[in-house]
Amino acid sequence: MKYLNMMGLVAILYSCDVKADTTNNCQRVNAGGLSAIIEVEIADSNASHTKGELLIRLNDYLSFRYPNNIHTRTYVKKVNNQDLHRFPVQLSDRTNFMEVDYMSPVGNGSVKRSGFFLKQFAFLIRDGDSIRIRINKDSLGFRGKGAVRLNLQLGLESIENDYKFDANNMDSNAAAYVQRFITLRKKIAEQQITLLNGYKDSVEQEVYNRLYFDIIGRRNLTLISVVNAMMVGGASIEKEEKDRFNRVAYQILMESLPDFDVPFSDDWHQSPYFMDYLLFKELFLIKQMAFGTKDSKEIAVTEDELYRILTEKYAGRIKERLLLMGASYLIRNELPSENYLHDISRDITTWPYRDLALSLYANRGVGKLAYEFSLPDSSGNLVNLADFHGKAVVVDFWFTGCIPCRNLKKMMEPIISYYKKKEVVFITISVDKSIEFWKEKGIKSGLYTHKGGIDLITNGQGQNAPIVKHYNLTGYPSLLIIDKKGKLISASPPRPSSNDNIAKLKSLIDLAIDGG
Repeated sequence: MKYLNMMGLVAILYSCDVKADTTNNCQRVNAGGLSAIIEVEIADSNASHTKGELLIRLNDYLSFRYPNNIHTRTYVKKVNNQDLHRFPVQLSDRTNFMEVDYMSPVGNGSVKRSGFFLKQFAFLIRDGDSIRIRINKDSLGFRGKGAVRLNLQLGLESIENDYKFDANNMDSNAAAYVQRFITLRKKIAEQQITLLNGYKDSVEQEVYNRLYFDIIGRRNLTLISVVNAMMVGGASIEKEEKDRFNRVAYQILMESLPDFDVPFSDDWHQSPYFMDYLLFKELFLIKQMAFGTKDSKEIAVTEDELYRILTEKYAGRIKERLLLMGASYLIRNELPSENYLHDISRDITTWPYRDLALSLYANRGVGKLAYEFSLPDSSGNLVNLADFHGKAVVVDFWFTGCIPCRNLKKMMEPIISYYKKKEVVFITISVDKSIEFWKEKGIKSGLYTHKGGIDLITNGQGQNAPIVKHYNLTGYPSLLIIDKKGKLISASPPRPSSNDNIAKLKSLIDLAIDGG
């Protein structure tokens, strides 16, 4: 087995980079010298001659539905079968989240996820762990110090995977249909709690608590999100019957939630699933208040309404984490968020949420300096933001295969034509990982970019590119507008999908041209 020393990939942890912060709440740089050792053993025969791709991501904050990737520490490595990679990592807290992703070679230079790696999953890694991860093409296992905890999490996940429920295969008997799903979710959670209780003396109390919070949170989140999918998704039944189904499904869900909701303390803020459930529930209820007046897909939650609800209903670290997740919701859905970001940067006071809120405001706030990128174009020439000083800049982030990105390209054509002779530059930045794929399937197709435009790529770094993390981009396409002085006019301008949005977008571009 080949041994490859990865000391050069030690994560550099962050400190507060916002000078306005005068508290000590976010000064958490490797507090107390916390660390762990991770070894990764590759056991994938497909990677004997062609390299697979390994990714390990560490974070002290995690949300599956409302991610914030500003301060993730990511390790990406091309690997062969029988490789052994060993590297130490510094931890920013006693317990951190660790995500492991692997793509196996499938021929023609391509790699593909399968099995376990098709779903996003996070393990709890703790100070002092020394673990070895054995990775096959579609599964993984652990041994070493800390392995009991990690293999327990695999066991909990396997129970989740033992049961299947097709939310799209609905029948007209809404009551029976929803009740079947409620019964299933209860059964899964009960089995998971039974397994967890068997390890009560084998794992740390903090870990036991966090895994219990996750079980309850995932049960509730899956229940409400799947019922929501039933209500807003397609169905083979007629509209009148579907409306009746939705009313009954909503009524049963509202009657069932009190049985699922459990008393929770401030410590539950540590659970990604439980916190995702709380925010999803609030958003669901906001939308259902307008049920019957318009398609719930069209109902947008405003930043003022979201801020009011979260600050009135919650307190402590639960509230602070929900406020941070709410920012990610607004950003991902390209909803106005400037006032919201300003308010939460003032309201959130505890680590790690304060650091993340301050970074979001510093990176996306109106009037803040835009990220000074230096990225290659299709000829390999580096293009810098500074090259366009004195001109307004409109940036479109996208990736090949993204249908909404294609739609935005069509919407932007008359906008680009309108500003053809004005002091504004339109730039596209692709997050494709393969530069050749971007050139051949992206640019040459003409489906995503404009002839004669400036097309850049994150140099194969994809979602891990510094500019992507800087703006916390988790959904595409995504636009931003920069003025002549390199300051942000908007990090969430509207897509020109209607006459009203076209007018709003033009007013922002005009403001950038006029100097902000």
